[in-house]
Amino acid sequence: MSWRRWPKQERVGEREHRAVAKLRKLEKKGEALRPIVIEGRGIAQTFWGRAWCQNLERYSDFSNRLPRGRSYVRHRAVLDLKIAAGEVTALTQGSRLYRQTIAVKELPPWRWRDFVGQCVGEFGSMLELLRGRLSREVMLRVTDPESGLFPSPGELSLSCSCPDWAQMCKHVAAVLYGVGARLDEEPELLFLLRGVDATELVSSATVHALDADDEAGESALEGDLGDIFGIELDSFDEVPAPAQVAKPPRRKATKRKAASTATKKTATKKTPTKKAKKAATKKTATKKTPTKKATKKTPTKKTPTRRTATTPQHARKRSAPRGEQTVLRGELLDRGVPSSTIQSWLRNDVLTRTVTPGVYRLTRVARERLDGYSA
Repeated sequence: MSWRRWPKQERVGEREHRAVAKLRKLEKKGEALRPIVIEGRGIAQTFWGRAWCQNLERYSDFSNRLPRGRSYVRHRAVLDLKIAAGEVTALTQGSRLYRQTIAVKELPPWRWRDFVGQCVGEFGSMLELLRGRLSREVMLRVTDPESGLFPSPGELSLSCSCPDWAQMCKHVAAVLYGVGARLDEEPELLFLLRGVDATELVSSATVHALDADDEAGESALEGDLGDIFGIELDSFDEVPAPAQVAKPPRRKATKRKAASTATKKTATKKTPTKKAKKAATKKTATKKTPTKKATKKTPTKKTPTRRTATTPQHARKRSAPRGEQTVLRGELLDRGVPSSTIQSWLRNDVLTRTVTPGVYRLTRVARERLDGYSA
């Protein structure tokens, strides 16, 4: 008589050891992998990572599979995880190596516009946004299940190559928790995943602040000038007409003309004597010219003038116009601005091209956006 036995349950340490061995084997083959490594008790530590994990645990559809997923991701079962626009792909080590694909719907344009309009003036810079330095009101808007940035179960399409028939298996649950851990390191990937541009939140805030400052500055300037000089300043809308200047009488002009003609006649009478003197001096000067010509022929005097004349012409072609700030493409890359973002700024006239390749003119919006990258 044969007895059926349940398969031996795998220990957590054995599972982690097998996952690490599989990762090293794949890396030796030359595959570029980005594994999820959890350090500490919590899966996520920052606002964006924690908010993602709390959004998953909010829905009852995921409650049965999430505990096994947390165990898998803590013990390095997620060997690779990549986030792109509207898609998450991953490799998870279970009894075998399985592939997961999670499709995330992009945020509807009307919903994104409403969110940007509600958050005008709330974000000082891109650095504050990505670090999660948000007010309580903004946090509630971001995590709102209906109008926030995090996806609901209806906006997710889950698939895994494992034989589990459930829509969400433990491998997919581990990948979803891995997304929260990845947002700790790169929070900007959430905006890429939902198909929106995070810079619109910062640019709308800066434009709103600049408009308010300009209006307040103009009114304050008029008041300050009036107080300083003790006068009342007229508004610029009403411009007074220029006063007409009375013309002098014509009789005085004729007398001046007659006097000027008399002086011209006296001047013309004296000219022959001056011409005769000049002619005499020219004759005497022509006799001494041979010695002067021999001394003036010096080839060394012409060479320095040509060299000094060529250098400012090249410099003027390459230099930018006065009063404009420029930036090099290499400086933008050093500050962390991706090349795709540079091309987008050029298309939207945030940056303008100059005569010199790789040198761009900075606009006011570009300077505000660069403050977030350089901080």
